[in-house]
Amino acid sequence: MEIQQVIDSARLFREVRFEGEINLELPKSTSFYVGKNFSKSLVAITKPNITLDFTDAIVRVHLTDPLDTNLNIFFVSSMAKNVEIKNLKLHVYLNIPVTSRQIVGIYNTAYGLKLNNCDIEIVSENQSNLVGVFNNGNLDTHMETRADNLVITNGCIKVQIVQGGKMECKTYGIYNNLANSISIQNTFVYSTNIGIGKKQTAIGVFTNGRFGRFIGCNIKANGSHNTGNLKEQAYAYGFVNEGLYNLIESNNIIGEWGGQCVGLENKGDFTKVNGNKILATHTIQ
Repeated sequence: MEIQQVIDSARLFREVRFEGEINLELPKSTSFYVGKNFSKSLVAITKPNITLDFTDAIVRVHLTDPLDTNLNIFFVSSMAKNVEIKNLKLHVYLNIPVTSRQIVGIYNTAYGLKLNNCDIEIVSENQSNLVGVFNNGNLDTHMETRADNLVITNGCIKVQIVQGGKMECKTYGIYNNLANSISIQNTFVYSTNIGIGKKQTAIGVFTNGRFGRFIGCNIKANGSHNTGNLKEQAYAYGFVNEGLYNLIESNNIIGEWGGQCVGLENKGDFTKVNGNKILATHTIQ
């Protein structure tokens, strides 16, 4: 039985366990709208109050065909409240032509999603826009949004572009869009981009939501100039905060090996930054 069928048949308040190697391919029709953007999803989660356990499984995606839309490997619908995904091992390899499309490991629009001990890795040979976890509240309010209360713990999220070029592109480990009261703890986030100047950017964590807590994480953004012999490189921002009342504590935050390197860029009011190691290093312009 396919992974989508297993999820669709899951009973409420039950745990579903997966085993073995699961290979996902591009769908012919599974799709949804996000604002004005049309996207495809390989796996869509629409049931609330279920737990997906991937302890004994690994999920692989290997794509070579051009993309005609944005692509999400896992899409969590706003109907799927209080879903937990644990021990997920998601490895995505892209050898597709250069594209302006966005590829996302887990795209969430649901309240109360929990990602526990999840290993998410996306590697693209050519330029594209990559996001490990995209949490989309999509409503600028101090009240509730559809994607509030995201919890990510004990995880590892890596996104990487291998070859540079002239196209504008960005890589994000975690992107939180206007969702409030999220909690990211004890998670390794690594975002790498390669290119020329500010048109190619690597960002570890971005948030513009309220009341977020980012505690005990290792966050790195890397502009890929490890030899140090180029005059311009991709920009690297470890953490970009544009939200209100966020707590950033006990993290290791680094922007490195870039044309411009920033450890923490804070544009948000009432942010508390405490006990972090923040480093911007090896800037080449």
